[in-house]
Amino acid sequence: MASGEVSGRIARISCNPCRKSKRRCDKKIPRCDLCTKKEIDCSYPLRHSAAKAQAALLAAANSVKGPDISSLERLSYSEVGQHSPVPFPSSAESDANATYFLAPRLFQQSNLQLPQSGLPHVDVSSLLGGASSVQNIAVKFFTTIHRWLPVISKQTFFSSLLNPIAQRRTEVRLLALCMKLCCTEPGDDDPRVGIYHIAKEFHHKAETYGPLSIQVLQAGILIAIYELGQSIYPAAYLNVGACARYGMALKIDHASVALGVDAESPRPWNETEERKRVWWAVLILDRYLSLSDPSRSLSSEDPTFESYLPVDDTAWDEGTAKPGDVVTMSTGFTLKTGNFARLAQATYLLSQALRLISETAVENDLAHSNQVMQLRRTIHSFVDAEDREVEVRRVEFWAQSELCLSTILLLQEHHLQRLRSDISRDGTQTLQEGLWSEARTALDRLSMVAEFYNTACPETEGSNEFVPIFLIQAMYQAASLLLTMSKASQDEETIPRLETAKQILRLIKRRWRLAGVYLHILETQEKTASLEAMAKLPNIIPIHARRLLSIDPQLASPAD
Repeated sequence: MASGEVSGRIARISCNPCRKSKRRCDKKIPRCDLCTKKEIDCSYPLRHSAAKAQAALLAAANSVKGPDISSLERLSYSEVGQHSPVPFPSSAESDANATYFLAPRLFQQSNLQLPQSGLPHVDVSSLLGGASSVQNIAVKFFTTIHRWLPVISKQTFFSSLLNPIAQRRTEVRLLALCMKLCCTEPGDDDPRVGIYHIAKEFHHKAETYGPLSIQVLQAGILIAIYELGQSIYPAAYLNVGACARYGMALKIDHASVALGVDAESPRPWNETEERKRVWWAVLILDRYLSLSDPSRSLSSEDPTFESYLPVDDTAWDEGTAKPGDVVTMSTGFTLKTGNFARLAQATYLLSQALRLISETAVENDLAHSNQVMQLRRTIHSFVDAEDREVEVRRVEFWAQSELCLSTILLLQEHHLQRLRSDISRDGTQTLQEGLWSEARTALDRLSMVAEFYNTACPETEGSNEFVPIFLIQAMYQAASLLLTMSKASQDEETIPRLETAKQILRLIKRRWRLAGVYLHILETQEKTASLEAMAKLPNIIPIHARRLLSIDPQLASPAD
């Protein structure tokens, strides 16, 4: 046995910390309750043979000189001071974790359970402050990011925060740190340093040494939101994929969990709802990434028409939601649902669009075109129905609308790519004929949003804090399409609309660096378009050449 005199899951003697402080120990394996509450390392005395073997292993490890990591440690923890060494999981914990992944059937048949030892302690007090400071961080998060991506139970978080003897206190600190990260506006600073670097280190240790937990996955999702919004690649892309894998390891991707019928581990319904929401967040971010490159493979399976939607957000936050409130995707399209449920439905429609675009070898082109036409009409009707539900248009409603409009523009761009050769030959007429009415309506809606934001939000302090990252993507797609239209059309509205879309990106870029990156991409596209236009008009003398000719007219004469 790895631990001293272990019988089942109870040790025969007290743990080392309890023996040293002469406390009454309940002798639980792998950690007693007192050590768990005090968040200290819990270890049991080893047998003489085990102690001798461990000493030999330590001696062998110390004899191998590793790389010098002192500079890395100074970089990672310059803001949090000294950090305690990470306790490695015990041999029994490591074996249980390995069996869970390598032999899941045996794990289930043997009625084994994953270790529930606490996360490694990381001192982030200089970043979080005391309980009141953490509470302020949480309040800001729940009034900003949570409004458009509600995946953390407000009641559960504050209950854990305010309860001094609650377990998993380290998970609360990890979540609070990632909440602060999401609400951080880097401005002109490099978004990859400071709190971001520390949060990534903390989360990495939690993944590596801690137990599988929904809080660790929630922290990963918040880090992914920051990476997406601050345009930190390839970290954002890789992190979303890692979140999908982690969710699968937790088995929250199973449809039965959505009903509250978790056969493997019955749990309170509110916890089941939270797990379902977390998985929906993974699905949303996974597909959001594909808007910029539909050819990328997804890290998760598509939701189906029978997938279960999140319940009403307000009822969930207030703790009044019930299992009977859960509806399926198909039923939800005919009912008034919460914002997050609408965002989940928009994600389902985006999944359908990505599937149609990925079908490169289409046997029946007419049937494929009909499917695309039906889908874009469905999305258009969905946005119209949502507008009728909303009495007061607020920023948190933009998330699901903008994801739908992004999907329409994605389908439109794919359609124009297929017509690109015709557009190059026929110019304006082909482009105008290839522009769908749904895409025109999407441009109209986004132009109205941009005008509203450009007018109202600069006058409202902190308005950028509420902006969902989906709005940035939709505005870029709209601006890109308007730029294409401006090259082939003399429409007087096109250029002003393009400038309006670019202006909203300028306003948002201080909050989300992604907006500034898209602005730079648009400027590059404009310069490229100008160069292409000049290449097609060889007889027109550039301005700088005309100035040269005005200085020396002989330069205009043909060479001998």
